[in-house]
Amino acid sequence: MAATQAPTLQSQSAVWKRFKADSTLMAMVKNIWDGVPENSPLPYIAFGDHIESPWPTFGHDNADIEFVLHVYAEGPGDKEAWLILSEIKRLLRWDWPLDLSDYFMAKMQFQAANILTDEDGVTRHMVIRYRFLEQEK
Repeated sequence: MAATQAPTLQSQSAVWKRFKADSTLMAMVKNIWDGVPENSPLPYIAFGDHIESPWPTFGHDNADIEFVLHVYAEGPGDKEAWLILSEIKRLLRWDWPLDLSDYFMAKMQFQAANILTDEDGVTRHMVIRYRFLEQEK
């Protein structure tokens, strides 16, 4: 079956729906963005910088995706960003695969998170990386 939408877009849509439906996470952040409007209030989550690579197996067009999320939070300190990461990790687990129309999750693994202080000296920017292996249905 040919996919109707790129695997990364299907993943991003499913993550967005899961995050928006979770009252705990949404109580912690102002919004979830794909393209952040200027002067958006903190804290928020933004999608970005995903890398999709082919993962061909048994004649199927599967995908190996480095799925990247950005958390922007206010300092001082990093606590707010780390608490948001804890909720993201609760929502993106191997034992609770994403609902994708053309693929199923063969793997969903948290890989790393690092935090930076933005140029203003206050805003914390956390980069979160997951690895998704998606097999064509």
